[in-house]
Amino acid sequence: MLLNLKTEMERNRFTIDNLADILGVHRNTMANKLSGDTAISFDEAQLLRDRLFPYADLQYLFKNFSEDKRLLKMKEV
Repeated sequence: MLLNLKTEMERNRFTIDNLADILGVHRNTMANKLSGDTAISFDEAQLLRDRLFPYADLQYLFKNFSEDKRLLKMKEV
């Protein structure tokens, strides 16, 4: 899940539809990308950052917290 991206969307009042329009994808596809069900390519991430969040670090914006949770569980074992 891309919590930092979602936070910045809320802060700037951007919707899933806004992001979907920029990438030229369906709203549902964009929702799947935000939830982590579908991958966001580097080019897509860079395009969204450049157009909507030019102030944000790319790595911060597209940090995947689901991956962090999985790695933490592996360390606990």
